[in-house]
Amino acid sequence: MKNFLNEIPKSNLHGGQAYAVNNLIRPQDLVGKELLDIGCGFGWFEEHVRKKGIKKITAMEYSDVDLETIRKFISDPLVEFSLGSAIKLPFPDESFDTVVSWEVIEHIPRYNEAQMLKEMKRVLRPGGRIYLSTPYSSFITNLLDPAFILTGHRHYKPSDIEKFAKESALTIETMTVKGGILDSIFVINLYISKWVFRRRPFFQAFFNRSADSRYLRNHGSFQLFVELSSKK
Repeated sequence: MKNFLNEIPKSNLHGGQAYAVNNLIRPQDLVGKELLDIGCGFGWFEEHVRKKGIKKITAMEYSDVDLETIRKFISDPLVEFSLGSAIKLPFPDESFDTVVSWEVIEHIPRYNEAQMLKEMKRVLRPGGRIYLSTPYSSFITNLLDPAFILTGHRHYKPSDIEKFAKESALTIETMTVKGGILDSIFVINLYISKWVFRRRPFFQAFFNRSADSRYLRNHGSFQLFVELSSKK
Protein backbone atom coordinates (compact mmCIF):
# COMPACT_ATOMS: atom_id res chain seq x y z
CA MET A 1 0.00 0.00 0.00
CA LYS A 2 1.21 3.50 -0.75
CA ASN A 3 2.51 5.22 2.38
CA PHE A 4 1.77 8.82 1.45
CA LEU A 5 1.42 9.86 5.13
CA ASN A 6 4.97 8.61 5.83
CA GLU A 7 3.74 6.31 8.59
CA ILE A 8 6.22 4.16 10.49
CA PRO A 9 5.80 0.93 12.50
CA LYS A 10 4.03 1.98 15.69
CA SER A 11 6.00 2.16 18.91
CA ASN A 12 2.77 2.15 20.94
CA LEU A 13 -0.16 -0.12 20.16
CA HIS A 14 -3.81 0.51 20.94
CA GLY A 15 -7.14 -1.22 20.50
CA GLY A 16 -7.13 -4.29 18.30
CA GLN A 17 -3.40 -4.27 17.64
CA ALA A 18 -2.60 -4.15 21.35
CA TYR A 19 -5.13 -6.90 22.02
CA ALA A 20 -3.62 -9.14 19.32
CA VAL A 21 -0.07 -8.84 20.66
CA ASN A 22 -0.69 -8.68 24.39
CA ASN A 23 -3.82 -10.74 24.96
CA LEU A 24 -4.65 -13.01 22.03
CA ILE A 25 -1.40 -14.75 21.10
CA ARG A 26 -0.11 -17.21 23.67
CA PRO A 27 3.51 -16.51 24.75
CA GLN A 28 4.42 -20.13 23.92
CA ASP A 29 3.49 -19.42 20.29
CA LEU A 30 6.12 -16.65 20.15
CA VAL A 31 9.11 -17.58 22.27
CA GLY A 32 11.63 -19.55 20.23
CA LYS A 33 9.19 -19.90 17.33
CA GLU A 34 9.37 -19.28 13.59
CA LEU A 35 6.41 -17.14 12.59
CA LEU A 36 4.76 -16.10 9.32
CA ASP A 37 2.85 -12.81 9.10
CA ILE A 38 0.60 -12.78 6.02
CA GLY A 39 -0.06 -9.19 5.01
CA CYS A 40 2.44 -7.49 7.30
CA GLY A 41 1.62 -3.93 6.18
CA PHE A 42 3.88 -1.28 7.66
CA GLY A 43 5.27 -3.72 10.26
CA TRP A 44 3.53 -2.84 13.53
CA PHE A 45 3.35 -6.53 14.48
CA GLU A 46 7.00 -7.21 13.66
CA GLU A 47 8.10 -4.15 15.61
CA HIS A 48 6.59 -5.60 18.79
CA VAL A 49 6.91 -9.37 18.65
CA ARG A 50 10.59 -9.31 17.67
CA LYS A 51 11.15 -8.22 21.29
CA LYS A 52 9.24 -11.20 22.70
CA GLY A 53 11.80 -13.95 22.23
CA ILE A 54 10.83 -14.87 18.68
CA LYS A 55 13.28 -17.01 16.69
CA LYS A 56 12.36 -15.68 13.23
CA ILE A 57 9.57 -13.69 11.58
CA THR A 58 8.78 -13.89 7.88
CA ALA A 59 6.88 -10.74 6.90
CA MET A 60 4.97 -11.36 3.68
CA GLU A 61 3.17 -8.97 1.35
CA TYR A 62 1.75 -9.22 -2.15
CA SER A 63 4.08 -6.70 -3.85
CA ASP A 64 7.37 -4.86 -3.38
CA VAL A 65 5.49 -1.59 -2.93
CA ASP A 66 3.65 -3.09 0.04
CA LEU A 67 6.99 -3.95 1.69
CA GLU A 68 8.65 -0.55 1.22
CA THR A 69 7.83 0.85 4.66
CA ILE A 70 8.67 -2.20 6.75
CA ARG A 71 11.94 -2.69 4.88
CA LYS A 72 12.85 0.94 5.51
CA PHE A 73 12.19 0.99 9.23
CA ILE A 74 12.82 -2.55 10.45
CA SER A 75 16.34 -3.84 10.02
CA ASP A 76 16.67 -6.89 12.23
CA PRO A 77 18.17 -10.30 11.44
CA LEU A 78 15.11 -11.83 13.10
CA VAL A 79 12.87 -10.38 10.39
CA GLU A 80 12.99 -11.46 6.76
CA PHE A 81 10.74 -10.38 3.92
CA SER A 82 8.86 -12.35 1.30
CA LEU A 83 6.47 -11.76 -1.58
CA GLY A 84 3.50 -14.02 -2.12
CA SER A 85 -0.23 -14.58 -2.30
CA ALA A 86 -2.31 -15.52 0.75
CA ILE A 87 -4.12 -18.17 -1.28
CA LYS A 88 -0.91 -19.73 -2.65
CA LEU A 89 1.83 -19.31 -0.06
CA PRO A 90 5.39 -19.59 -1.46
CA PHE A 91 6.66 -21.85 1.35
CA PRO A 92 7.15 -25.61 1.80
CA ASP A 93 4.81 -27.64 3.99
CA GLU A 94 5.31 -27.31 7.76
CA SER A 95 7.60 -24.27 7.54
CA PHE A 96 6.31 -22.29 10.54
CA ASP A 97 5.33 -22.78 14.16
CA THR A 98 2.85 -19.88 14.16
CA VAL A 99 0.96 -18.13 11.35
CA VAL A 100 -0.82 -14.79 11.77
CA SER A 101 -2.85 -12.57 9.47
CA TRP A 102 -4.43 -9.34 10.67
CA GLU A 103 -7.24 -7.74 8.65
CA VAL A 104 -6.32 -9.58 5.44
CA ILE A 105 -8.85 -12.35 4.79
CA GLU A 106 -11.53 -9.80 3.87
CA HIS A 107 -9.29 -8.45 1.07
CA ILE A 108 -8.46 -11.67 -0.78
CA PRO A 109 -10.56 -12.66 -3.80
CA ARG A 110 -14.10 -13.51 -2.70
CA TYR A 111 -14.87 -17.19 -2.05
CA ASN A 112 -11.18 -17.98 -1.39
CA GLU A 113 -11.34 -17.70 2.41
CA ALA A 114 -11.23 -21.46 2.98
CA GLN A 115 -8.36 -21.76 0.49
CA MET A 116 -6.38 -19.18 2.47
CA LEU A 117 -6.94 -21.16 5.68
CA LYS A 118 -5.92 -24.39 3.92
CA GLU A 119 -2.66 -22.74 2.88
CA MET A 120 -2.06 -21.47 6.40
CA LYS A 121 -2.64 -25.00 7.69
CA ARG A 122 -0.31 -26.47 5.05
CA VAL A 123 2.66 -24.36 6.11
CA LEU A 124 1.95 -24.85 9.83
CA ARG A 125 3.99 -27.35 11.81
CA PRO A 126 2.27 -29.95 14.02
CA GLY A 127 1.14 -28.37 17.27
CA GLY A 128 1.25 -24.86 15.79
CA ARG A 129 -1.33 -22.11 15.95
CA ILE A 130 -3.01 -19.78 13.46
CA TYR A 131 -4.25 -16.34 14.55
CA LEU A 132 -6.28 -13.90 12.49
CA SER A 133 -8.53 -10.88 12.79
CA THR A 134 -11.19 -9.49 10.49
CA PRO A 135 -14.09 -7.00 10.65
CA TYR A 136 -17.15 -8.29 12.47
CA SER A 137 -20.43 -8.31 10.55
CA SER A 138 -23.45 -6.63 12.12
CA PHE A 139 -25.98 -4.10 10.92
CA ILE A 140 -24.23 -1.21 12.69
CA THR A 141 -20.65 -2.10 11.74
CA ASN A 142 -21.66 -2.65 8.12
CA LEU A 143 -23.62 0.60 8.00
CA LEU A 144 -20.76 2.63 9.50
CA ASP A 145 -18.04 1.24 7.20
CA PRO A 146 -17.79 3.43 4.06
CA ALA A 147 -15.72 0.73 2.32
CA PHE A 148 -18.44 -1.85 2.97
CA ILE A 149 -20.98 0.40 1.29
CA LEU A 150 -18.82 1.73 -1.55
CA THR A 151 -16.47 -1.13 -2.43
CA GLY A 152 -17.97 -4.27 -0.89
CA HIS A 153 -15.36 -4.50 1.87
CA ARG A 154 -16.28 -7.78 3.56
CA HIS A 155 -17.21 -8.35 7.21
CA TYR A 156 -17.71 -11.78 8.77
CA LYS A 157 -19.88 -13.46 11.38
CA PRO A 158 -18.55 -16.22 13.65
CA SER A 159 -20.62 -18.71 11.65
CA ASP A 160 -18.69 -17.71 8.50
CA ILE A 161 -15.37 -18.43 10.18
CA GLU A 162 -16.70 -21.73 11.52
CA LYS A 163 -17.65 -22.72 7.97
CA PHE A 164 -14.22 -21.79 6.58
CA ALA A 165 -12.46 -23.65 9.42
CA LYS A 166 -14.54 -26.79 8.82
CA GLU A 167 -13.76 -26.71 5.09
CA SER A 168 -10.06 -26.37 5.95
CA ALA A 169 -10.03 -29.14 8.59
CA LEU A 170 -9.00 -26.61 11.25
CA THR A 171 -10.21 -26.44 14.84
CA ILE A 172 -11.27 -23.13 16.36
CA GLU A 173 -9.60 -22.80 19.75
CA THR A 174 -10.92 -19.34 20.62
CA MET A 175 -13.09 -16.78 18.87
CA THR A 176 -14.09 -13.43 20.31
CA VAL A 177 -15.47 -10.07 19.20
CA LYS A 178 -13.92 -6.85 20.53
CA GLY A 179 -14.34 -3.11 20.09
CA GLY A 180 -17.49 -1.06 19.62
CA ILE A 181 -19.31 1.73 17.82
CA LEU A 182 -16.57 4.27 18.54
CA ASP A 183 -14.17 2.08 16.56
CA SER A 184 -16.53 2.26 13.59
CA ILE A 185 -16.64 6.03 13.97
CA PHE A 186 -12.85 6.08 14.08
CA VAL A 187 -12.77 4.25 10.73
CA ILE A 188 -14.88 7.02 9.18
CA ASN A 189 -12.54 9.56 10.77
CA LEU A 190 -9.56 7.66 9.33
CA TYR A 191 -10.96 7.62 5.79
CA ILE A 192 -11.81 11.33 5.85
CA SER A 193 -8.47 12.31 7.40
CA LYS A 194 -6.38 10.13 5.12
CA TRP A 195 -8.10 10.41 1.76
CA VAL A 196 -9.53 13.94 1.94
CA PHE A 197 -7.10 15.88 4.13
CA ARG A 198 -4.00 13.68 3.65
CA ARG A 199 -3.28 13.75 7.35
CA ARG A 200 -3.44 11.44 10.35
CA PRO A 201 -6.81 10.90 12.05
CA PHE A 202 -8.44 13.71 13.99
CA PHE A 203 -8.61 13.28 17.81
CA GLN A 204 -6.41 10.18 17.59
CA ALA A 205 -5.29 10.35 21.25
CA PHE A 206 -8.92 10.27 22.40
CA PHE A 207 -9.80 7.32 20.17
CA ASN A 208 -6.66 5.45 21.31
CA ARG A 209 -7.52 5.85 24.99
CA SER A 210 -11.12 4.80 24.53
CA ALA A 211 -10.14 1.79 22.38
CA ASP A 212 -7.75 0.53 25.05
CA SER A 213 -10.66 0.37 27.48
CA ARG A 214 -13.13 -1.22 25.05
CA TYR A 215 -10.80 -4.01 23.97
CA LEU A 216 -10.41 -5.20 27.56
CA ARG A 217 -14.14 -5.90 27.85
CA ASN A 218 -15.43 -9.43 27.45
CA HIS A 219 -17.70 -8.72 24.49
CA GLY A 220 -17.66 -6.26 21.61
CA SER A 221 -19.15 -5.52 18.22
CA PHE A 222 -16.39 -4.38 15.86
CA GLN A 223 -13.50 -6.80 15.30
CA LEU A 224 -13.42 -10.60 15.22
CA PHE A 225 -10.35 -12.44 16.57
CA VAL A 226 -9.75 -16.15 15.96
CA GLU A 227 -7.23 -18.73 17.13
CA LEU A 228 -7.10 -22.02 15.21
CA SER A 229 -5.16 -25.27 15.31
CA SER A 230 -4.90 -28.30 13.04
CA LYS A 231 -5.76 -30.84 15.70
CA LYS A 232 -8.88 -32.91 15.11
